[in-house]
Amino acid sequence: DEAEPEPPKGAPPAVKAKEAKAEEEDCDWSGLDYVPDEDDDDEAGPETGEHEEDYDWSGLDYVPDYEEEDFDDEAEPEAAPAPSPAGLAGRTAGLEASRLRRAAPGLAPGPAAWSPVGGLALEAHWDGGAGGWTAPALQGTAELRLHPAAAALHGGALASEELWAFRAPGDLGGGPPRLFRPGRASARLRAACLLAGLPSAWEPAELERCLGELVRASSSLVPPASQGALLVQAAVLATEPAAAPGAPATA
Repeated sequence: DEAEPEPPKGAPPAVKAKEAKAEEEDCDWSGLDYVPDEDDDDEAGPETGEHEEDYDWSGLDYVPDYEEEDFDDEAEPEAAPAPSPAGLAGRTAGLEASRLRRAAPGLAPGPAAWSPVGGLALEAHWDGGAGGWTAPALQGTAELRLHPAAAALHGGALASEELWAFRAPGDLGGGPPRLFRPGRASARLRAACLLAGLPSAWEPAELERCLGELVRASSSLVPPASQGALLVQAAVLATEPAAAPGAPATA
């Protein structure tokens, strides 16, 4: 290619701008597979499907109908390492699904399978001064008791994430319910705890196992395939009375 002659020295800016524009218009794109469009965004939207997996459907009132490959595998989670005897007796620095206990043995939802609110909850308490988390407990839903000055009420020390439990087509009601991408939801909840100054010394995989136990215990509330889903609300909230913003001591 022949080099373009340089503009004369001292040429006014208008002439230089005109020459640069003419050079841009003379570009030959015939050797490319496409002609770039300056107005196109770098990332494709949901119409292209390139980043469909990154979309968060937690704010919707329904669960979209996905293909089979979008469903989480039904492989059993890996067994967690056995906790030490000291950990079973008290608190642990991280949340441990292996320590989950049932507050009421045999507790299960009643016959009202389409009740808008389930009858089970999974709860664990954190105390930084006492060593961390208590063993998670699967128990009946009860009202929360919070101090009026709790940081979750006036300091924004609250993080939550919504998950969906559903039955995939082909389960025929016999398979266990599935959680829609619980690993991503658990990771988002942990990231929200970091931003809010809440305790985040737990692994997303441990929370995923705990939520799986809650969903299995509430399986009668999960509708048949393609007829709806069960909303599972996960939340971490500061319970310490606090007059000023800061990292809470209890949650």
